[in-house]
Amino acid sequence: MSRLTLLLSLLLLTLSTPTHAAVDPTDGSYRTSVVDLSVKVPGGMVSWSRNYERNAWQFTPAWAKLKFTLDDLDGSVLRIDRAGDEYEKIASDGSLFRFDARMTIAKNGGGWRWADRDGNWVDYASDGRALQFGNRRGDAVSLNYSGEQLSSVSDRNGRTVLNLTWSGVQLSKVSDYSGREVSYRYAGGLLSEVTDVRGQVWRYEYSGGKLSKLIDPLQRATTLSLSGTGRTRTLTGPDGAITRYAFEYLSGPKQYYLKITRENGDLQEITETWTDRDRELVRRDVNGITVLKVYRDGNKRIHEDYRGRRTTYDYDEFDNPTGVVYPDGTRTRTSYHVATSNVLSETDERGTLTEHSYIGAGLRSLTIEAKGSPAERRTRYAYDAQNRLVSITTEADADTAAASTGYAYDEAGNITKITDAEAGETRFEDFDAMGNARTRIDARGKRWTQTFDAAGNLLSQTDPLGRTTRYEYDAVGNRIKTIFPPAQLGEAATEMVYHYDAANRLIRTVDALGGERSTAYDRAGNRIEEEDESDKKTRYSYDRFNRLSTISDGNNNVTRYVYPDLSADPSSGALTHAGDLYQPIRIEYPTFSREMKYDLRDRVHEQTEVFANAQGTQRTRTQTRFDAVGNTIEGIDAANRSSTFTYDARNRLTSTTDALNGVTRYSYDDRDNLLSLTDANNNTHRFSYDRLNRTLTEARPMGQTHRYAYDAAGNLIEKRDARGQKATYVYDDAGRRTTVQYTHAGESSPHKTVSFSYNDRNVLTGYDDGITSGQYIYDVLLRKTQEAVDYGDFTWTYRYSYYPNGQKASYTAIDGTTFSYGYDAAKNLA
Repeated sequence: MSRLTLLLSLLLLTLSTPTHAAVDPTDGSYRTSVVDLSVKVPGGMVSWSRNYERNAWQFTPAWAKLKFTLDDLDGSVLRIDRAGDEYEKIASDGSLFRFDARMTIAKNGGGWRWADRDGNWVDYASDGRALQFGNRRGDAVSLNYSGEQLSSVSDRNGRTVLNLTWSGVQLSKVSDYSGREVSYRYAGGLLSEVTDVRGQVWRYEYSGGKLSKLIDPLQRATTLSLSGTGRTRTLTGPDGAITRYAFEYLSGPKQYYLKITRENGDLQEITETWTDRDRELVRRDVNGITVLKVYRDGNKRIHEDYRGRRTTYDYDEFDNPTGVVYPDGTRTRTSYHVATSNVLSETDERGTLTEHSYIGAGLRSLTIEAKGSPAERRTRYAYDAQNRLVSITTEADADTAAASTGYAYDEAGNITKITDAEAGETRFEDFDAMGNARTRIDARGKRWTQTFDAAGNLLSQTDPLGRTTRYEYDAVGNRIKTIFPPAQLGEAATEMVYHYDAANRLIRTVDALGGERSTAYDRAGNRIEEEDESDKKTRYSYDRFNRLSTISDGNNNVTRYVYPDLSADPSSGALTHAGDLYQPIRIEYPTFSREMKYDLRDRVHEQTEVFANAQGTQRTRTQTRFDAVGNTIEGIDAANRSSTFTYDARNRLTSTTDALNGVTRYSYDDRDNLLSLTDANNNTHRFSYDRLNRTLTEARPMGQTHRYAYDAAGNLIEKRDARGQKATYVYDDAGRRTTVQYTHAGESSPHKTVSFSYNDRNVLTGYDDGITSGQYIYDVLLRKTQEAVDYGDFTWTYRYSYYPNGQKASYTAIDGTTFSYGYDAAKNLA
């Protein structure tokens, strides 16, 4: 079913690149959607988008004007069209219209309100114009008009976040409060050019008034050929890959049939789908094999795979998923609030219960995991007057101190401060229109900055020491260069350059020494070859299902993957131990093979390794048993020795029993930190933690205790051993350890100090402990080329060199002797 929902999303988007493209299985038309402009507002993002569907462009369909079908006799509303979705009248007085179990349109004073079960809503004027949209948290956005045309969009605080400029009846520009803008041009009344927020131009061409070509800013074209009715026949991608489509409506079963043929050299992958009039999948075939059938039985959806295994999905009257019954008979259950569809309880396959409570506008206030068990954990959520989350607290129990994380916001809903459970504060400042923080001040008060372009691409990162890494992008948003700061004063910056194919796949990287690493793909997008900087190659091949068939190294050693016989009759038992369609049943390595058997949940439960030697064929078998949720509860090795495992209600390992019946036990606090480990000899190690889950003490079985302390940013600043000896650690503003001081028990002054130095790429360049010192030299790729250790009376120096792909080429010892290394085509030491 169509799920046209609001664009109040918490995702940050890369603008102007198509976020989705497909052929509609119910009419064969090409569809694509693009987010052109996105602005952070309280509650999420407001995004201006354009969708091409049903052979026409539409701007932000969620805000489209309602269309009414009226009764010829009395003029009453019979049905309502919302961006192509038909809402049928279900109340005789015309006050309520329904699209499905989750979405309705109702009379709302003098206008209308669309609402879904998730609490999203849109208010419309009596003539169908969208006026305001929001959610149950109280987040709302207003749409403002000049006459009949949308002129601006405002957030809940009345701030104008988007402005629209029109040229007659055609939209010519959308801009935000920060000055970013997207412009539109038309030819013959059809959208022909879009200039995105980075000033890049995307062009569109048409045939018979229908989209036939999409040309990106790099002049790469996606070409469509269409039937006379606008159905897609072929799609040719910028890389030349061809996909063919055939569409048909089957009047008998009232189903839509779509055949998709993907050309891939000598191979073709043919996918066929059958979809019912509610847009729900009925069947899918791949290369003539039925890989999925879907049966409807009331509120149940029964999925049958190619092996005949069935998974049953249950739904309630509001289309909430209430449970799953898997092929092995295990099941999960979920219950919901009848008015809001908020999840009230979840029960997993082991019967472990998790419950949720809510307050006010459907805001979650409490979650109880593994309720009623010794592993129960309670987490509370608190909100401010604007229903923004201000704290998450893990409640205390006998083994765990309460831990709370707090959040503060600005008027746009950006998080400005996070206060951790140990009162450390991380602050965020200087936000762009998309909500990206340009400045982060860590819990030590150190300032980290970053910059972004108009589309939200990261342009630079600068640490508290002023060292900056920069990034560059091509016209379609692919990162094409990373520019690292100079490693040493006076050195040049180094670069890593990235190249892409016409499908925006990374095909080559070039390092600062000119070394090239490349990847090649077939028409289906499968990786078929990798070549490193030393021209060493690895090749891959695939079958017509695009499953990996072989891997060949530089020495032509071949690893083969074997899959189930898809033509086998499931009733014959031939597929009893087969896994998913894409899981191999055998892997043939150059020196041995491995056979896999799968359980009813597609987990490997038996593995046999087969070796050929002078005595014949040797087979070794290992087995694994799982509990209902997939935890390993028994492992049987090749000698038929068994090890068993137990878990608590939150699926944490509580004990292991080895083949000699030795038992190791584990216990945890409510934040999943290991509190104790008791080994098979009954020796117990105990641990304690602060509220940020950092180890504070470690007690050994004989009573020796080690203690640890940290700064606000989580750096270890002190360690005391069981004899009272202390090590203290000092860090620079970028968090690099610069000094370690060692102090004997009972003394106040350190007896030894070790200092460390680094280059501006954060690589260790030297140390000095007062007796010895070391200096390290690196090449521009940060590979160590020299190491000199000064012992006072003498210095030992080691040297290294490398092949372009990073493998060691030589080592020169302290006496000047040089050892050289060579490698075969498979990168093995030769």
